[in-house]
Amino acid sequence: MSSVLQKKIEMSSGLPPSILELRAFWVQLTDTVAGWTSETFDIHARPEICLRKVLSSKDAHDLIETQFASCFLANASPGLACIALDESAATSTAAARLHQPRESLADTSSLFLKLMCEQPCGALWSLLAAVLPGHDYEAEEPPVCEASMVVGGFEQGNRYLLIGMQIEPPDAPGRISLLFDLDYLLKAARQFCKQAVSSAGGQVSAQGRDRLRESVRGSMVTLDAVMERLSLTVGECSRLEVGQILPLPEVDAEHLCLSAETVNGPVDIGQAQLGVWKQQRAMKLNTPIIESFTRNLVDL
Repeated sequence: MSSVLQKKIEMSSGLPPSILELRAFWVQLTDTVAGWTSETFDIHARPEICLRKVLSSKDAHDLIETQFASCFLANASPGLACIALDESAATSTAAARLHQPRESLADTSSLFLKLMCEQPCGALWSLLAAVLPGHDYEAEEPPVCEASMVVGGFEQGNRYLLIGMQIEPPDAPGRISLLFDLDYLLKAARQFCKQAVSSAGGQVSAQGRDRLRESVRGSMVTLDAVMERLSLTVGECSRLEVGQILPLPEVDAEHLCLSAETVNGPVDIGQAQLGVWKQQRAMKLNTPIIESFTRNLVDL
């Protein structure tokens, strides 16, 4: 793969191919969560990976604020930053611990559900830590901590990989989210790839290339139609007020820039214009997507 395409993928919300190709990692992850599911809910339902997405620090922090999350100390958990349950999974977990039906917890407070989820999330961390390099899985207690003390501390510039795992009925357990430090996984991926290439004599199979190409094509990215970009100082931005008019003397409404939004900023990939199609506002492409991007996908 070219370095240009690799950089675009790592900058986007899609998952870097080097991590997608870690088959042993994904299988181990699913097996471990399946074992925890069986122990926690007393059901034999294999979880399915339903989401894999790279998040900025802000988006990652916002995510755990909206779910029932347990965060883990960086020096004991250098890769796995957080385990979070959605409301359905949290309710199922509490019901299982209390040996009560889910319906009996319909009016339970969020604080109570969070407290009931801490021990099971800690147990899942211990299971995962045992198969993740560098994690202190022999610690007497899971290293639960405040969000600011996880690997990267959710500081600006850090990136995280969100892995969503759906556990289907019976009893609708819900979704479990695992939040990993992206740099940790990239480092693990490089080590894994070196071992794989060494054992394979440096040859990459055609089947492996096909899987990689499909993984890249399946990566998600947000597109924006940009009419104009302004450069302002921080001071000028802080003084903006509702109703204030900003002149756009050079703007041509028929010329928009199609931009792919990434965690490192927008990347321009084509030109378009505004219009109406079937009585709805629409956008028409005036140029093909940049040739280097499409060529690298074909040559991958």
